[in-house]
Formats: sequence, structure tokens, C-alpha cells
Amino acid sequence: KELILVAQETTLYGVDLYGEKKLPVLLKKLCQIEGIEWIRVLYCYPEEITKELIETIKIFPGKCKNYEVPAQLKDASALISYIDTSDDTPRRYRYSFKGINNGGRNLESITVEEGNKYFKSENGVLFDYGMTKLYVYPRAKEGEYTVPGSVTDIDIDAFAGAYKLTGITVPSSIKYVDINVAGCTSLREMDFKEGITGIKLYGNAEKTCYKELANKLNVKNIYLPGTLYNIVIDDMNKTATFHAYGNTGFYSWQDRIKSTKSYIKFNGYKYKNIGTAPGKIDFRSAVWKKQHIKLSWKKAVKGADGYLIMQTVYNNNKEAIKRSSIVDSKDIVLKNLKNTKKTSITIKPRKSQKYKFYIAAYKDINGVRVFGNGIHIEFETKNKTSVYDDGVFVF
Repeated sequence: KELILVAQETTLYGVDLYGEKKLPVLLKKLCQIEGIEWIRVLYCYPEEITKELIETIKIFPGKCKNYEVPAQLKDASALISYIDTSDDTPRRYRYSFKGINNGGRNLESITVEEGNKYFKSENGVLFDYGMTKLYVYPRAKEGEYTVPGSVTDIDIDAFAGAYKLTGITVPSSIKYVDINVAGCTSLREMDFKEGITGIKLYGNAEKTCYKELANKLNVKNIYLPGTLYNIVIDDMNKTATFHAYGNTGFYSWQDRIKSTKSYIKFNGYKYKNIGTAPGKIDFRSAVWKKQHIKLSWKKAVKGADGYLIMQTVYNNNKEAIKRSSIVDSKDIVLKNLKNTKKTSITIKPRKSQKYKFYIAAYKDINGVRVFGNGIHIEFETKNKTSVYDDGVFVF
């Protein structure tokens, strides 16, 4: 149960084999071996001790059931770092490591030492100090879990390898969520609440890090919101049933896919309809009138309860505008048009370096606002427009 590493100068391990010090990598790999509960490293000379080695010994939980984040730790990458060499790397140099949740198979709880001003723990789960980002859910923590409503961001690998997790509920405070459930073999249900607009869901993608759990996902039900615009599903178990609203507008890698139902079925998953969104707007024109813009469509959308008109407002960074980066922009609602008989609207847009608008019809179903496929109107100049169906821009 205890492993002792001894050498004339242990801290120089790897120099003769790989041309560089590799003791931190060795320790991380040893922590993944079943049966080793304690590792003792002897003959570590002070002048050869690196920051990486200190961080590895300080934060890596090994076989511990509980782990306390030190008061002085402020960089989350020390806990959730990912190392993965390319396939063309020579075999003896190849290694892969997935942070605290790859080695900490027995970890049930993470706490934070008093005095740490960068992290906070609640119910054994690690967050930033303001409880707005979820960093790590312990692998051996058992049962269902509801993400707190204060959270606006989840680390993509926060739940990876959590083999005792049975259910996840993601709140509407998170608008766009990337979530990796590789190795979550007990997971049966995922519930994405209304208000979430984008979901990227990864299943058996991490075969390298979770070899013993690879291809063992058995999620039964996944509930998608009616507010969904964007979706990517990667390698979930084909027996999963997705409960969703038909015809909701979204972007996916398969540009020819034009509805949630067709996207799910095209990728080989089960689909259960819980409501149908209104149809797509048949766009006519967009015309500038001094400081206002008139948007027109050919006819009212059947079954719609209203139309939502939004604008993407870009900052003043010209380089960001050139890249059209979503990070350097924000989406705002210009108008919620409830008169469904109208086929045009004149609005005053916000000032922006680049003008892009989005319009979609919606229908209220059982208290849920479900959007149909929308259209994007982008002005290259005030006299030249480009119109796109959903599936071109991530909105």
C-alpha cells in the first residue's frame, strides 16, 4: 500500500531517459495505480525541486477520500490541468493526465483551507470564491447533483470521471454550457433548464483518461430546454432518450440539420417530442431609415405568439471585429413583438462597429417560451445585407 521512490537524486528522474526532469509526471501516473495508497519520495535535493513538483505533491489527492485546497493556492489549473501528447510522439515519451479527477478516484469531498480567497467549497464541490464557476465535482461523490443558481460557468471537465454521479441538473443561470460526462457510468438523467441557449455534450470522448470506464455510459434521459439555439452531441450512448421541443432554432456542425428532432435522430439517438415550435420567418427585406432599421417578412408565422428581435453588439476593438469573435460581443433584446399579425417592425439599433440582427418567432408552451428557426441579418454596409438561416452563426 505504500510505495517508496529512492534514487541517488530522485528529483532528476527522467533526465537520462527523456532529456528532462519527469518526476511530477511519474508521480501523477503512479497515483492512478490501484492499491497504492501512499507514496514516499526520498532524496529530493532542494536545488532540483521545481514549482511543478511542489504543486503536484501539494495538490494531488492520490487515494484520499477528502482533500483540502491549501490557503495559498490561487491557480485552478494546478487542479484541473490536462496533458495529452500527440499520437506521433515516440511511445516512451507519450503520456496523458487529466487533473485531480483522473487520479482522485476515491475522492468524495473537496474542502478549502481557511484563508483562501480564491476558492470556495459547498457540499464537497469546488467553486471559485464568488460561487460563479464550478471547477471540480469529486469522482466518488455519490447521488444526484443540482448546480447552484449562482453559477454562470462550468469547467468542461468538472464532472468527468464522476462514476458515482446519478443525475445532473443545470440551471438557467448558465447560458452556454460545455459538459464532459466521460466516465460517469452511474449517470442516468441530465436536466438542462429553460433559459439555457447552447449545449455541447461530450460522452465517451475521453477514452485515454478513463480507460476502465470507457464506453460504459448508460444515460437514460436527457431533457433539453425550449430556449435552445445551439447544440453539439458527441459520442453519448445511443440508448439515451432526448426530450426536446421540435423545430427549435439552433446551430450544429451538420449545417444541413435544421431542427432539434432531425439533429438528434440523424446522430442515432432516441427522440421524444414535448412540444412543437412555430415555423421559420420568411424574410423579405432590411432597410435603413436614418438611425432606424425596418425589418420585414412576407407573412405572419402560423402558431406564433410573438417575435423576438435581437442584436449582436460588438466592442470597439477593430481586431476583434475582424475576427468576428463571440467573446468580444454581447447579445441584447431590441424588441419583443407580441402582435403576431404584423409583418414588419422599425427599430433603433444600438451603436456598434458591426451590425448583426437575429429574429425568430416563438410560442409559449406550458409556460416555456419555445423558439422556431431564426434568421440572421448582417449588414456589411448600410446598403448591403447578408441573410442567413440558423446554422451559420453560433448565436
